[in-house]
Amino acid sequence: MVVYLKSGQKIEYILTDIRKLTFDIKNNVESDVVIPLIFKPNPFESITSIDIETIPKKEIEVRIYRLNGNIAYFQKIIPNSEVTTFNWDGLDLNNNKAEDGIYNVEVSSENKKLFAKIILMRK
Repeated sequence: MVVYLKSGQKIEYILTDIRKLTFDIKNNVESDVVIPLIFKPNPFESITSIDIETIPKKEIEVRIYRLNGNIAYFQKIIPNSEVTTFNWDGLDLNNNKAEDGIYNVEVSSENKKLFAKIILMRK
């Protein structure tokens, strides 16, 4: 992965070496750098989760879309701490089992959006 700093400096990371990256207004990383979210497990059968770092009391929204663009799941979260765990149990907005397949996930806050792809595969 390559990160470009506002100073023009370029830093390269080997993805297997990265455990956690945090970007905020205190550092000098360009704001359009997008780090994908990592759900565990992925693919999943019954439940998957992710730890989201955020500012406490600032609302975040999680949207999960089918590949055709239709929304499968939506949740607003107001975190109580700097790390909030979001779990998805594979149920859609009507509380029915979502279809097996690939889903696009968008986690957004007031000024940041992060994305992921997750795979639901039931036996």
